[in-house]
Amino acid sequence: MVTKRPRKQVPWAPLALIGGGLLAFLSWASLELDLGEEGRLLCRLGLLAGLILVLLSGGYLLWRRQQSARGLVVRHDGGAWGGIILLLLLGMGASLWPWSRPYSWLGTLLVVGCVLGALGIALRLAGRGAPSELLRAQKAYQRGEHQRALAALEGLGAGEGESSYEGLWLQARIFREQGKYDQALRLAERLVALRPELYHGYAEKGLTLLAAGQTQEACQALQEATRVAPYLAEGHLNLGMACWEAGEPRETVQAMERALSLGLRDRVSQMVAHYYLWQAFTALGQEERATAERRWLRRQQRVLRWWAEELAQRKQQGAEHALYRAILKVIQEE
Repeated sequence: MVTKRPRKQVPWAPLALIGGGLLAFLSWASLELDLGEEGRLLCRLGLLAGLILVLLSGGYLLWRRQQSARGLVVRHDGGAWGGIILLLLLGMGASLWPWSRPYSWLGTLLVVGCVLGALGIALRLAGRGAPSELLRAQKAYQRGEHQRALAALEGLGAGEGESSYEGLWLQARIFREQGKYDQALRLAERLVALRPELYHGYAEKGLTLLAAGQTQEACQALQEATRVAPYLAEGHLNLGMACWEAGEPRETVQAMERALSLGLRDRVSQMVAHYYLWQAFTALGQEERATAERRWLRRQQRVLRWWAEELAQRKQQGAEHALYRAILKVIQEE
C-alpha cells in the first residue's frame, strides 16, 4: 500500500482575519472622503462585511484552538480567553463604526465597556496562577534537578484540584525518566482515574510501558491518548514510535504522517518522525519512499549538530542519545 504525503493547506482563516480587518479599516477611512450617498453606502457595507469577516474567521480560529487543546487543558481558561478576544473585537468594531453625532457617546461607551470587560477577565485569569511549590518544582525539573523537584512537590499534598493533577503529572514524568517504572505507572493510572478526559495520564502510561519494553500495551495506551487529544502532533509521534517497536510498520506510517500533517513543533521531532518513516517504508519494501525520507534526513545536518550540542550538556546517556546515534548512522551511510 503506497501512501501519499498530505498536501499543505492554505491558511485561509488567518488570511480572512487580516483581510477583513483591512477591509473594515479602509472602508471606515473612506467614509471621510466626499463620495456621495452611494459611495458612503458602499463604504458602510464594506465596513460591515469586513467586521463580519473578522468575527467569523476569528471565531473559527478560536474553535480550532479549542479543538487543538482538546484533552490537554488542565486549567479550564479557554472560554475566558475567547471572551477577551471577543470583547476586544467588539470594541474595535464599535470604534470603527460611523456613529452619527447624537449617538457618538454610545460608541465611546461600548468601547470603554469592552476594554474594561476584557481587562476584568484578564485580571481574574492572573489570579488563578499555579502555587509556588508547583512553580519551583517545574523550574527544578527544567534544570534537571529531579530530587529537588520531587521535594518541592511534596508541599502540594494530595487532592483532586488542578495543581495536584499537574504535580502528579510531573512526578510521573520524573519517575519514568529515572527508570522507576512501577511508581510512574501507578501515578499514570491515578492521572487517568482523576481526569479520564485528559491526554496526559494515557500518554504517561503508554510512554512508561514503552520504556519498560511492553510495546503492545504501550500502543493501546497511546492509541487512547490520541483518541482523547486527536489534534496533538506529538501524541501521534509517540504512537508511531510505539507501533514500530511493536513490529507494526503500516501503523507506524499512519501515525507519523498524521503527526507531520498536524505540524510538529520542533525540527528534532520532525527528524525523528522522518527517521521512523524511513524504517517503516524500508520494512514495507517501498524503496522509493524510503529513499525520499533518507534524502530528507541528509539535509538536516544543521539540526543534527544542534541536537548533538544539546545532548552533550546532559549528564545521563538515555534513549534520546541512542536515537540520535541511530539517525546519525543513517545519514552517514553511503
